[in-house]
Amino acid sequence: MNIWIFNHYAQGPELPGGTRHYDLAKQLVSYGHNVTIFSAGFHYTLLKETVVYNQYGYKIEDKDGVKFVWIKTFPYKKNNIKRMINIISYAWKLNFVVPKLGFDNPDIIIGSTVHPFAGVIGYRFAKKYKIPFIFEIRDLWPQTFIDMGIWKKESLASRVFKAIEKYTVKRADAIISLSPMTERYLKDEYGYEKVIYIPNSVDLEYFNQNKSLPDMNKTFEQLQKLKDNGKKIYMFTGAIVQSNSIDMFIETAKKLKIKDIQVVLVGKGQERVKYEQIAKNESLSNISFLDPVDKKLVPKLLNYADVLLLVQGNVQWGSSNKLYDYLAAKKPIITSLYAKHNDVVENIGCGYSSEHGNSDDMVKNIEKMYNLSDEEKEQMGEKAYAYVQQNHNIKIMAKKLESLCKELVLNA
Repeated sequence: MNIWIFNHYAQGPELPGGTRHYDLAKQLVSYGHNVTIFSAGFHYTLLKETVVYNQYGYKIEDKDGVKFVWIKTFPYKKNNIKRMINIISYAWKLNFVVPKLGFDNPDIIIGSTVHPFAGVIGYRFAKKYKIPFIFEIRDLWPQTFIDMGIWKKESLASRVFKAIEKYTVKRADAIISLSPMTERYLKDEYGYEKVIYIPNSVDLEYFNQNKSLPDMNKTFEQLQKLKDNGKKIYMFTGAIVQSNSIDMFIETAKKLKIKDIQVVLVGKGQERVKYEQIAKNESLSNISFLDPVDKKLVPKLLNYADVLLLVQGNVQWGSSNKLYDYLAAKKPIITSLYAKHNDVVENIGCGYSSEHGNSDDMVKNIEKMYNLSDEEKEQMGEKAYAYVQQNHNIKIMAKKLESLCKELVLNA
């Protein structure tokens, strides 16, 4: 099969960010399929261009047999109207870029949110080629923003994006959800039932190989310095943005009394400067902000942690890619999550679940973890790895995706 995937924010392994579609595509290529991913070269957390385009505003690149088409989009520095222009420019420019490529026609197209325009443009091309269209929902617009209190349900923005969502859902031959909550939402809202659950996963072979990669960069040097100074590293990796409840880490660091615990946040984001200034104003020496590393170095990065921290805001529709990397790292985990389907650590015995948004409970669990023996923590790590191996191995999810695509193509 010739499969096209439209995902504005898809990344390969060289930069920080989500590699879900690269990981799935690499497996599909190994099964004999051709996969092309259409993404933007402007990086959504680094906030800069990462490729050099040709005169037409795109670049074609091969990564382990997976073809990437990088699209030049409108740049931005803050989460304002310029970001919305960036989002729209991705879908708009594809209308002009795709005809110039001269690629063989696809057999099936996947249009993947975060933002819904990737689904809309995916459907447009599926209709043009008269082939099946899969709508993948990694985030719900506008429902996520309504849940977070950013948009009101009856606001103009909510109504516009609700209409776009309805348009795309009604035209999908199948929908991939990353959250079990999404299936119920689609049934209640639209009576839609052709929903396939394919959550985020991890390529365990790749993950384990990359633990031994060289680690000579500033972030690793800073981590080693902390360890040399006797610090126990309690680490979070991800975007430093409000939706990841960074305030929780600030409050937790303020309340921690154990001197040799260092809360380490590894990531970039539009609000990192703000949070660094808050920590500085509070004179918090037990919290550090470090730069992200290339995705391929994440296994090495997580190996520096004594304990991993996973905190999120009022987001329940997605599947946490960080969680599965954490589980694969064989480390104990402490969570504070709104989405309970992502909060599996106590069920599988690999850590502690804190009450969502409760920094006192987070502190209590950090102190409880600190007092465990090394052997007890190691056992937690083994349970984490066993769970992800059995339930979220990328090979399992790639086979599920392949079966769905084959079914739709065969019945088209």
